[in-house]
Amino acid sequence: MIHAVTGKYRRRIIQSMQTDSRSVQTISSQELVDSVRALIEDAGIRRHRQALILSGSRRWGDKTAQNLLDAIGLETIHWFSDRAPEGVSSSQGAAAFRLLGTELDALVFDAWSGFDPDAF
Repeated sequence: MIHAVTGKYRRRIIQSMQTDSRSVQTISSQELVDSVRALIEDAGIRRHRQALILSGSRRWGDKTAQNLLDAIGLETIHWFSDRAPEGVSSSQGAAAFRLLGTELDALVFDAWSGFDPDAF
């Protein structure tokens, strides 16, 4: 399930009940890519950060995040994950503090890697 957490996009939820590779391809449809681009553009105009929450199996979330980021073509991306794709900027745990004060086009936060709300 994908939730865009922002004003006019809040009600736009795209849901996939299957987690096989075919549903991963479907979830990265042009409609979704266009919606995420609009979300990013809206955030830039308002000078706000936005969140896009992918909720589902770990495999589905990893693949969907990769597909979306590839399709959108953002430049500065960091993965906070123990299973980040090869060759991308990534970290885990307290190493995330080195990101403070930096600018990113996207931050992928993988809650499957462990999420401790008391760590913030």
